[in-house]
Amino acid sequence: MDRSTHGDYATDVLSDPWDFMNDEDVPPIPLVGAEPPDASITRTDDNGGHLIVSGRAGTTIKLVRTWGEELAWGRDGRVEPIHAETYDQITLNMCVSGRPLNMAFRWFNEFGNEGFFPFFPVGCETRTYDLADPKFHGPPPANAPWSGKIVRFELLIGPGGTVDLDWVRIHRPDASAQPVVRVPIPRIVTPNEEGGADYASVNGNPWDFCGPDDIGSLGTGNIAGISFRGCDMYGQTLGNDSFVDLPLRSDMNPDRYHRATVDVCYSGGMSFADAPGGGMNARFAWLRRGAPMYTETQDIIIHPGCNRMTFDMATLPPQAVNDENSILKEGWRGQTFDHLRFDLDEDPGVRNFQLNEIKFADDAAFSDTYPITFQDMAAVRGTTADIFVTTGHNSWDGAQIAEGIPVNRGINTFTWDGTDTTGTKLPNGTYWCG
Repeated sequence: MDRSTHGDYATDVLSDPWDFMNDEDVPPIPLVGAEPPDASITRTDDNGGHLIVSGRAGTTIKLVRTWGEELAWGRDGRVEPIHAETYDQITLNMCVSGRPLNMAFRWFNEFGNEGFFPFFPVGCETRTYDLADPKFHGPPPANAPWSGKIVRFELLIGPGGTVDLDWVRIHRPDASAQPVVRVPIPRIVTPNEEGGADYASVNGNPWDFCGPDDIGSLGTGNIAGISFRGCDMYGQTLGNDSFVDLPLRSDMNPDRYHRATVDVCYSGGMSFADAPGGGMNARFAWLRRGAPMYTETQDIIIHPGCNRMTFDMATLPPQAVNDENSILKEGWRGQTFDHLRFDLDEDPGVRNFQLNEIKFADDAAFSDTYPITFQDMAAVRGTTADIFVTTGHNSWDGAQIAEGIPVNRGINTFTWDGTDTTGTKLPNGTYWCG
């Protein structure tokens, strides 16, 4: 929430400060957390968590990353941008090799414009920089102001060297430059982006890959060694567009079921090359009833390790969900499918995978009550919660529906009856919680 006690983007928006105490902060995977591919990136739990990156000139540390034309998920900056007017200060606690080391902050806004802000850290230091100060911005063409929605933000290492980050805060000017301790970090568990009722579950058999009945009539393509263990499907992809056909036991209504979630794990490294070990992009494809060919989504960028990814297929404009090279660009809604498949990757070599779950859900809804679940990620004793709902995504001007709820460790539940704290019934609509 942008008026929180923390006042820090990562804590407020992601419910997870950049303290490098977990791999989600900046994944220690070349190309995902740092570029170029030969950059060294590691995370250590020593002294509360550190991220250590070294490489040649031009190495970047990707705090907020996006991949361009793709179906964004998770912490992609197109999903969770930095609102520059709210968060315009950055404080870093870090050590660098060299005295000084030439570095820069580099960002891209939602329109693809680049901004550049040089700085020169020395040894070990904690320092705050004003990202909105125009006198530090780079010359054209990298002189986009710090404004609007920032969808990509990275630290650029100039002549090469090593950077050891203890923590980073992009924060409001009125917020503490130092990490705030013993202050709650709220996270809404449900409702969430994964939505409500799932199509396959409604039809009696969720796509949980407990057995071969979770594979449709077209089976699989370019996949070998399939086995089912512990309600997960294991195998190896052998070539481009290795796919799993999903059984459609009744006509699927894409107007209702538009929130897609995939839980899948991959072995190997990260590469987009059209060569063995590359092709780290997946996609959905479907055959509309009566259509002469499949249509497909934009690339879904996948990472080595485990990925739980959610996408809203009902994009604006509708055709934004489709790959730019698709012949049929019809969006997601308003059609009936004969087949729906998930293409695991485009690696022309052999890559092991573990497919755990796929679901297409509707928007979470209720008629009488709905259980809102939440937790305090900081586990502060004596915490209480106020809950608000708003009809505007990433807006905090909504109605208060609960106040002073005692917060226990773990998951807490507030059952909402559709009224605000005065007992006034809120109108039907789509709401976000905070």
